[in-house]
Amino acid sequence: MSGPARVTVVSAPAGSGKTVLLRSWISEVAPTQRAAWVVEGRDERDPRQFWVAALDALRRTVPGSALVRPLTVAPDLYGWALVERLLKDLAPLEDRLWLVIDDVHELSPEALRQLEVFVLRAPAQLRFVLASRHDVRGLHRLRLEGELAEIRAADLRFTPAEARELFAMAGVELPEAALAGLLERTEGWAAGLRLAAMSLAGHPDPERFAEEFRGSERTVAEYLLAEVLDRRPDEVKRLLLRTSILERVNGELADLLTGDEDGERILQDLEQANAFVVSLDAGRTWFRYHQMFADLLALELRRTAPNEVTSLHQAASSWFAAHQFPVEAIRHAQTARDWELAARLLADHWLSLYLDGQAEVIRELLAGYPPSVRAADAGLAAIAAAVEVFRSQARAAQHATHAVELAERHDWTDDHAVGVASVVLGIVLAWQGRLEEAEPWVERAERAVTAEAQPIAGMWACLNRAVLELGRGRNAEALAAVRGIERVTGLIAVPSPVIVAMRAFQAQILARLGETEYAGDILAQFGEHERERGEIRIATAGLRLAQDDPAAAAAALAPALDGSASLIWPDWLVQAFLLQAITEDALGDPAAADRALERALDQAEPDQALFPFLLYPAPDLLERNARHCPWHADLIAGIQSLLAGTQSAPPPAAPPPSLEPLSTSELRVLRYLPTSLTAPEIADELCVSRHTVKSHMRKVYAKLGTHRRAETVARARALRLLTPSGQRVASGESSQS
Repeated sequence: MSGPARVTVVSAPAGSGKTVLLRSWISEVAPTQRAAWVVEGRDERDPRQFWVAALDALRRTVPGSALVRPLTVAPDLYGWALVERLLKDLAPLEDRLWLVIDDVHELSPEALRQLEVFVLRAPAQLRFVLASRHDVRGLHRLRLEGELAEIRAADLRFTPAEARELFAMAGVELPEAALAGLLERTEGWAAGLRLAAMSLAGHPDPERFAEEFRGSERTVAEYLLAEVLDRRPDEVKRLLLRTSILERVNGELADLLTGDEDGERILQDLEQANAFVVSLDAGRTWFRYHQMFADLLALELRRTAPNEVTSLHQAASSWFAAHQFPVEAIRHAQTARDWELAARLLADHWLSLYLDGQAEVIRELLAGYPPSVRAADAGLAAIAAAVEVFRSQARAAQHATHAVELAERHDWTDDHAVGVASVVLGIVLAWQGRLEEAEPWVERAERAVTAEAQPIAGMWACLNRAVLELGRGRNAEALAAVRGIERVTGLIAVPSPVIVAMRAFQAQILARLGETEYAGDILAQFGEHERERGEIRIATAGLRLAQDDPAAAAAALAPALDGSASLIWPDWLVQAFLLQAITEDALGDPAAADRALERALDQAEPDQALFPFLLYPAPDLLERNARHCPWHADLIAGIQSLLAGTQSAPPPAAPPPSLEPLSTSELRVLRYLPTSLTAPEIADELCVSRHTVKSHMRKVYAKLGTHRRAETVARARALRLLTPSGQRVASGESSQS
C-alpha cells in the first residue's frame, strides 16, 4: 500500500480482516499524522455527512491542517460543493498524505460517484486506501494506467503459519491434521478462524471440536446471518437458501429451484459484492458458496423450509441428468433418498463414466446406496462387479455372482445385469486359467450381450472367447474371436483409457498368435498421448519380443515398470514383470530375469492370475524358479499345467482323512495368507470385517493343524490347497466340478 499506486483497494467479504490490516499498516508505515481515517457508518447514507467526516479527518493530519480550511455552517455546502472545496484546498499539497476510507460499500450511489471524481482529480501526493466488501467501480482508468493496487479475499486468507499463531495466542494447540482441516473448511477466512479459536479455548476436546467446526456452529452462524444473509433482499435470500443444496450453481439452475427468472444476475451481483459467492469460470456462469456460508445456508433451509429439501434435490437431479452431468444427478437423487431414480441413473451412465476412467467415482457412487438397496438390485451388483474386475477379482466375482442370483430369482434372465455379470465372471475365471469353468459364463455372455447396446461388454465377450480358444490351443478360433472385436470398437465413438487398455490386450493376443503386423497396425492407431500409457507400453514390449527384438522390448517396457506410465488396471503388472523377465533372460542377465519373474509371481498369486503366463510363455524360466525359489511352487505347477494344454492343474492328492474341508470363505482368506497383506488389509480386500478374517484364520489353522501364518502357508502348499483345483478338493467339491 506504500508502493507506486495512487489508489489501493482492499476488497473482501465480511470478516476477512480488512480493518485489522489497515490499522496494522498505519501503525507500521503511515504515521497517524499523515493518514486520515474515515469510517462510513452503516446508517449514514447522506453524502454531505461523509465529506464532512473526510474533511475533519484530513484537517487532523499535519499536511492537511495547513491546507484544509475549517468548515463553517453554510446551507449550500452539499456533497459536490464539498468535493470541489477539498480539491481546491489540497491542490498545493507537496507532502505525502493518505486518505483511508473503511466500509466504502456503505456509501450511497451519489457519494460513490463523488468519491470517484475526487480520486481522479486529486493531487498526486494524496494517496487513497479504500476498504470495501464490494468491488469499487469507476477506477478502471487507474487500473489501465498502473495506478491501482488491488488486495482481494485470496490475499487475506490465513496461511497455516498464521493460523497456528492465531490459535497459539488463544492458548490452543491443535495437531497439524486438525489445523489443516479447519483451515480448509474456513478457506482461511479470518473471522471463521478467530471464532474457532475463541470457541476452542478451554474446550475439553479441542481436536474433536475442530474437526466438527462448520458454518452451522452457533457463533459463525450468528455472524453470517447478521453480516451477510439478513442484509440481502428477500428474493436474494430465497435464491441463496434454495440453491444451498448444490455444490455449484448457475443462473438456469437457480431459476429452476426458485421459480424466478433473474438467477444469473443475482449470482453475479453477489460475487461482485464479495458475499461469499465465488465464480468458477472466466465467463462467470457457474458459482459456488464459501464452505462456511454454504453450511449456514443449509442450516437455515432445514430450519425454515424442511419439507422442501427433498423436492429441491429431486429437481436438481433431473436438471443435472438432462444436461449430461450424471454424477451430480445421481448424488442429488441419493440425497433425496430416491433410490429407484438413483439406481436408474447409474445404470444409464456408469458405462460412460467407466470409459472415461472414472471407476473410482463409480465406487463412491455405489457406496452412497444403503446396503439394503445394493443387496436387492442386480444392476448395482453387476456394476460393482464390472468396476472391481481388475482391482479385486475376488470382490468382482462376489458381486457378479450376487447379480446373477438376484436376476434368476426374479426371472430376469435377459436383463442387462446378467450380461455384465456373465462377462465379469468369464473374465475372472479365464484370467485365473480356469477355462472349463469360464466356458459357460462366456457362452452366457455371448447370448445375453448385444454389442450394439453394450459395446464394452461385447468387446470383453470377444476377448474372453479368444482367451478360451487360445488356452485350448485352437489358434484359428482364437484369431477369429479377436478379429470380431473390430466390429464392436467401431460402435464406440469416444476414446478412453478403458478402450485403450482393451485394444492393447487385443494386440497382445494377436502378437501371441503370430499376427505381428496386425498387432502393430492396432498399436499404430493410437496418438502420442495414448502410446505413453502403460497398457500400450506393455503391448508394444510383447510385440517387440515376438519380433525377436528384446532391446526394443526393454525400452518400451521401462516406463510401465518405473510407474511413469499409468495403468488403469493394476493387474497388468503381472504382464509387465513377466515381459521384463523374458527380456532380461534374452539379453543375457539370468539373475535380473529371476528377480523379475519372482515379482510377476508375487503379483499373480493373490488372484491366481495364470493367463498372463499363457500369453507370454516362459517354461524354462518357470522351471528354473521352481528349482531355486520354491515359494511359488503350487502357482508354477498350475501355470505349467495350463501350458501343457490341460484345463486345470493336476488334481492333488486327496487331503488326509483327518483334514476337515475348508469353507469357501476360509479358502478365500487362505489365498491371501502367502501375501504381505495384514489381516485388516485382507478384510478390506474381501469386504468383510477384521473380526471375520481373524475368525476364518483361526479355523484354517485348526483344520490344517498349524499355529502360525508361515506354517499354515507351508502346509497349504504341501497339500496344494492354493491351486484352483486343490481349493475345490479342499472345499469338498469333486475335482471334475
